[in-house]
Amino acid sequence: STLSSIAQYSIFRHALAYKLNNLAGSVNGGTPVVDTSATMPTITGLTLGQGNTAGTQAFMGYARRFSYYNTRLPNSQLQGLSRV
Repeated sequence: STLSSIAQYSIFRHALAYKLNNLAGSVNGGTPVVDTSATMPTITGLTLGQGNTAGTQAFMGYARRFSYYNTRLPNSQLQGLSRV
């Protein structure tokens, strides 16, 4: 689902969390959007700056910071991490 519309040239924060059947995302401190039915692929790498496998939605901007946590954070923490 769509978390939020983001205006061109705007600064925003986005936090995502995932594990089997437990996904959530928050933009700019908003209430996390959740999904409780998701299968997880075998992950072998991480690519920043590409929106899909065809590469048609490339990231065109600057990332000030990227953080990865190896455990699923609570939704309330996602909301705090994405607060502008």
